Amino acid sequence: MNLDQELKFIGDELEKMFSLTREFLRRSLVYYLSDGSERFDARIDDAMVNACERNVEAWCLSILLREKVYAADLRRVTGCLKLVTDIERIGDHARDIKDATEKLKSLGTSQGLDRAATQALVDFVLRMYDDAVRGFVRYDVALAEEVASHDNEVDEMYEKLLADLIAKTKDGVVSAEYAIYTSLVYKYLERIADHAVNIAEWTVFIKNGFHKDTVII
Repeated sequence: MNLDQELKFIGDELEKMFSLTREFLRRSLVYYLSDGSERFDARIDDAMVNACERNVEAWCLSILLREKVYAADLRRVTGCLKLVTDIERIGDHARDIKDATEKLKSLGTSQGLDRAATQALVDFVLRMYDDAVRGFVRYDVALAEEVASHDNEVDEMYEKLLADLIAKTKDGVVSAEYAIYTSLVYKYLERIADHAVNIAEWTVFIKNGFHKDTVII
């Protein structure tokens, strides 16, 4: 098997990871936003994502140990070795959201959920992840840079939702338990956006040869 074939296998496995984590995110967020009146598949299989991660890491390390890899190919291997961790963490956060949702459902009420603002954050974060994936698959630097530019917007949405939740807790509109688990969901969404930004930044590195932390003299 030559280097091009190995790189294709890595790319295919990463796309499989993207598909799995995106589907698991969809399931966990539909579960979170549902009112309990509908039935749907909320299963999340971490083992499938972890198996893909191990395959990518093994192939990348094998290439680095066996091959004399230069320039663009070296950036591609090292970039994939880095961003695979972000994809895996997004899968973990899908599970985290499901777990927090189960705690919320056990309380028996959505209490003071700002559904419109929460849905807006969910849509924004998922769009960032979708665009980060498209940017990587196409090596589209412009799209990747656009994803990275939205980081502050997500932070602002997160802070507003959190401030609203704190105010409602102080006013007795929501219980402490509800506030804790809801704040965790918000935090997981904010972290998913961070991982999407990381994926976008590694895409830029693979294509252009520099990372955001690079000091150019």
